[in-house]
Amino acid sequence: CVGLKDEALAILQEAEAGIYSKKLTSWGKVRSLLFSSLTYKNLDYIETAFDNCRQAIMHCERNQFASLKARAISCLASLYREQGEFASAIDKHLEAIITMSKIGDKCNLAEAYYQLGLTYQRMHEVRRSRDNFTRAIALFSEIQAPRQVEKVQTAMDGL
Repeated sequence: CVGLKDEALAILQEAEAGIYSKKLTSWGKVRSLLFSSLTYKNLDYIETAFDNCRQAIMHCERNQFASLKARAISCLASLYREQGEFASAIDKHLEAIITMSKIGDKCNLAEAYYQLGLTYQRMHEVRRSRDNFTRAIALFSEIQAPRQVEKVQTAMDGL
């Protein structure tokens, strides 16, 4: 539904109704909240996206899902970036990075460095942006994710 905001929203709401009418595991509910949050962000329903991220974080805290919580925090950071709230974005990026580093979640850690690089890029802090993009590329290379490396390299080319 790219470019069809009303249709995309209707599909999202229908999917949410179906998801919540079924018995989901806590893990499934958190993942659903994260995906819907990103979709709401893309549809410019920022407050709903924030709400879903915060709900995901609360569920993760109750169930001790460290990796998913870090992803939800990273999602929250990207929402703050979109709102131009860079101090809050950086704080959340760093919180997610610390958690992902502690648990050895290299894939999501690489994505978190990429997201932090995007935040610094929006702030016109070229050196910090490049440093974080370089960390992301190193981790994506280590886990053999060439398409992700290309994604980060494309962002770096925009510096």
